Amino acid sequence: MTVTWSCHNHWMYLVILTVEKDSLLFRDPRLQTPIYNTRPLSKHCVLYKTRTHLTYVNKVATRKQRIHFSIITIMEDTKGKVVSHLQAAKQKSGKSFTEIAQETGLTNVYVAQLFKRQAQLKPETASKLRAVLPELPDEVVEEMMKPPMRSYNPSLIQEPTIYRLNEAVMHFGESIKEIINEEFGDGIMSAIDFYCSVDKVKGADGKDRVVLTLDGKYLPYTEQKSENMASRS
Repeated sequence: MTVTWSCHNHWMYLVILTVEKDSLLFRDPRLQTPIYNTRPLSKHCVLYKTRTHLTYVNKVATRKQRIHFSIITIMEDTKGKVVSHLQAAKQKSGKSFTEIAQETGLTNVYVAQLFKRQAQLKPETASKLRAVLPELPDEVVEEMMKPPMRSYNPSLIQEPTIYRLNEAVMHFGESIKEIINEEFGDGIMSAIDFYCSVDKVKGADGKDRVVLTLDGKYLPYTEQKSENMASRS
């Protein structure tokens, strides 16, 4: 049995359910092996579907005894096709993210995010992107202008470059936090009002070095005075 339903314009929840030896088996259709086995099924159990979960419930159990299974989430064709078109157009142009960024006035990381459908293409930038990559179909550009479903694959941490970035933040994070507090006060750096770029420079020894810039707005924590709550005014 295949259960599918749409939860978002750009996403679809899909899971393959089979019963083998009285056990419910969750399968990722892209894999050969099962990824999750439940406890044995019985005549007292039933499946309910919601927008985000399949709920495996013993009909005679209390609500606290319900077992929730997160559904496998995969990109719907819409997002996958847009990314494929973008990657193909970039490869055909022979231009790097940095070169495209220079011609569109964006940061190179933001361009890469656009090409992964992790950022929204603004109308004023769409014409510039069309000029850089004229072979992009109109429907692809229109799709890029919609708010994306931003997400990441948890397994990305296994990739060495990303692992080292995480390692750097973990090792230096506490010191960075203290300096932010000293220089700004009690607050954080925004990742929304935020700019990111990757640059290549030569070090004092003449060897290549990576310069990663994270430029975020300072956001102070708010003292929660009840008189300032809009809901109570």
